[in-house]
Amino acid sequence: MNPESCFPVGKIVKVHGLKGEVNALLEVEHPEQLLKKESFFVEINKKLVPFFVQKRSIHSNKAIIKFEDVDSPESAKALVGSVLFLPASEYEPEEDSLLQIQGYIVMDANLGELGKVKEIYNTPGQDLLSMIYKEKEVLIPVNDNIILKADHRKKKLMVNLPEGLLDLYLEQ
Repeated sequence: MNPESCFPVGKIVKVHGLKGEVNALLEVEHPEQLLKKESFFVEINKKLVPFFVQKRSIHSNKAIIKFEDVDSPESAKALVGSVLFLPASEYEPEEDSLLQIQGYIVMDANLGELGKVKEIYNTPGQDLLSMIYKEKEVLIPVNDNIILKADHRKKKLMVNLPEGLLDLYLEQ
């Protein structure tokens, strides 16, 4: 499976119990939609490998998942840190979702292509999007006036940056 035709839906964060179960943090708007999924692709060595679900429970944005053929804490530990994916045919984020935009190309309405999304910082005052621009990290406030649209098919984030924002980072 090609990563470009899939969406990340979560990340395996730790081993759970002694039977090969894992805890996953789900990064989707409606985690309950994943309750009936029979399989996920797990990114291992930059390749997507299918894993079939034996059982799962989801509470809020956390899941406990038991994959087939993962029967010990040692085999589960090998999956910790891996990202869970679903094919685009099975899952597509809502248009205004910013949960899966890491790696998207940032396109400004006036300046064109700027760089790639590194991550999103959730801060008490305002969420900030981190982008690498000319080898510097630029923090962009997440609000409707600046972040215009996420094109999940093309993996692009359309923005309208305030005048002078990039200059602040280039002068440092």
